[in-house]
Amino acid sequence: MKSIIMTWLIAVAGYQDLQQPLVLEIGDKAPRIEVGRWVSKQQIGQLEHGKYYIVTFSSEGCPPCLASIPIFTELSDTYGGKIEVVNIYLNTESKNKTTQTDSGYEKPKKSRLETYINNLIQAYGINYPVGIDQVDGATQELWNVKGVPTTYVVDRCGEIIWRGHMPAELNVLVPDILSGRFDRNTYAIKKEKHDKLWSILWEAYESGDRNMTVDQFNKYTRVYPDYRKRSTLGIYRILAFTDAPSANNHIKWALDNLDNFSWSKLANYMLVDISMKKRNISFELLCRVLDRNIQHSKSESQKLKAWHLKSMYVKRIAIDRGDPRAIQLALETTEKAIQYAILMDNQDVLSKLEEGLDTLKLR
Repeated sequence: MKSIIMTWLIAVAGYQDLQQPLVLEIGDKAPRIEVGRWVSKQQIGQLEHGKYYIVTFSSEGCPPCLASIPIFTELSDTYGGKIEVVNIYLNTESKNKTTQTDSGYEKPKKSRLETYINNLIQAYGINYPVGIDQVDGATQELWNVKGVPTTYVVDRCGEIIWRGHMPAELNVLVPDILSGRFDRNTYAIKKEKHDKLWSILWEAYESGDRNMTVDQFNKYTRVYPDYRKRSTLGIYRILAFTDAPSANNHIKWALDNLDNFSWSKLANYMLVDISMKKRNISFELLCRVLDRNIQHSKSESQKLKAWHLKSMYVKRIAIDRGDPRAIQLALETTEKAIQYAILMDNQDVLSKLEEGLDTLKLR
């Protein structure tokens, strides 16, 4: 149970490794950067006074780190002359991965991590310095990085003025910093309040008391609702395993509070859970989620895909249950999807829907 709650907390934080608040505080001098080698064409030496920096730490295979790349790329494009992004990957390589050169110096082989980063640079069009920490993790230790992504903003005096794990906040923060509207003392007070509440949540988890942890989690997300919004899928997946009524309530909350959201992914998880039968996830709520997916389609082709998805999901559950009301709903849904496929003149989808309709009529 404790490992489940741990997974839940990680899902809420969007943070690869959950730890106590970092030691580096607002107003501290930024440490040195001791990068083992740069992978990108862009490189820096040490942080220079008179310039703003965003220093962010990542690791291979970290989903929140991948999600932050477009944010940093856009910030670099927009404010490249005023604030510089520096991305450092934690080093997971062996000290023995070296090769001897003609000049007698040892040069690291091109590792899997370097290949991984190069692929990201090409795929995302990364336009800022990206390096790999030294094998002994010197930079990670200097900056007291306990998990990823961890991001700092350093001002022109070389002092830390912001730190966090949600790079999306920088879209609002950076313009305020560059325009002089940002007050680091006010931010430090807010950060202290956040860290205190987070520490209480952490202590509840450490105690092993699930009810206390859930209670503190609810308090935390009431104060910081954005954490719940950005972790909706992760929270649902944990609740579906442990507490179906709470999972259903969480879906209702998502339907009431979220707009731009991956409804199709949520529907997929719900379908699997309903099919397992041991989890009492609401079929009616699944239909509402599928309807929301249709409503928020951005193009006619996406809307047809969403109608097809609803037809398949409702048909599958209806046939599995053998419930006449579910069968009737599946028939109505498939007929509406067929009408839309005819309107879009999509013969491929139309033939699949008509085949599904014939199957339902045999029930």
